[in-house]
Amino acid sequence: LGIIENGNLVGAVLFSSYNSVNAELSYYGKHTITAGIIRAVARIALYELKLARCTVIVPKRPSFLLKKLTKFGFRYEGVQRRHYGPSDSARHTGCRFVLFSEDIAKLASEPFKKAA
Repeated sequence: LGIIENGNLVGAVLFSSYNSVNAELSYYGKHTITAGIIRAVARIALYELKLARCTVIVPKRPSFLLKKLTKFGFRYEGVQRRHYGPSDSARHTGCRFVLFSEDIAKLASEPFKKAA
């Protein structure tokens, strides 16, 4: 899915590794996420893809993303060492989070005061 602003592509949402139960979610676009985008992505995950879980992997450093994801209902599952690079450093470690269908449903219908 493309995020368009003033006729320009400014972001993208990707669902990959879909297996009818789970998909990995990737979001690209610095400072482009809004409550409407979050709601739309949750609705696609729930009603179009019919996901029971949605997985996200984010870098361990910087840690601000780790805090934001838990505010939206994502649950921490663990780390993936060397996910972003060749060494066992915090910079190259990915943190895996999951959002289950009941949490996706809350995001799909919940009005937000502030997106991110």
